[in-house]
Amino acid sequence: MQKYFLPYIAILMIMVFIASCADKEPKSNTKVAFIKKDIVHLEDGSEIKLGDSLLKVYYLIRHAEKDTQKTDPILSEAGIKRAERLTEIMRQSWLDAVYTTLTSRTMLTVDSITQYKGLSNNIYTNDNMKETFTGVMNSPSVNRVLIVGHSNTIPPLANFLYGKTHFQKTIDDKTYDNFIIVVQQRDSTKKVYELKY
Repeated sequence: MQKYFLPYIAILMIMVFIASCADKEPKSNTKVAFIKKDIVHLEDGSEIKLGDSLLKVYYLIRHAEKDTQKTDPILSEAGIKRAERLTEIMRQSWLDAVYTTLTSRTMLTVDSITQYKGLSNNIYTNDNMKETFTGVMNSPSVNRVLIVGHSNTIPPLANFLYGKTHFQKTIDDKTYDNFIIVVQQRDSTKKVYELKY
């Protein structure tokens, strides 16, 4: 009996070691520190490797905080700071395209990113959203995309890109820090990450 005990313990220890080294799923609501290439570095020191055979990566966020006193509001002071933070997060990332709605708050959220990356801002509307992003999904040259929308449009758009219903409700009107990533591998498998920034 004792001669089988030591090999059993050794195998058990090896299995525990392997399990502890495996990639762990990030907790929802973990904050993004920065994105470099296809690795998302989180504020808790962990990272998400989006994959070795990536086809598409979609970064979806709601516009930054807005000045609520206007019809087409611009960003508030907190919103300007959040937009600056988003630029820092995305500075080392690979982006092929940026999409926003035709509102001041969404365009101002990505203004410094588009300038830094030398990208133009592509406009989409609620009416042409599915058509626009079907085109993006089928484009061989647009593979890393930042999308800025609204509390009621980002969840359904994330579901559309993911190919199934993951998000059941809209974003709370007072929440501006959601950072959703939808990843599609070359074998067509998809994954969604719910983070914060």
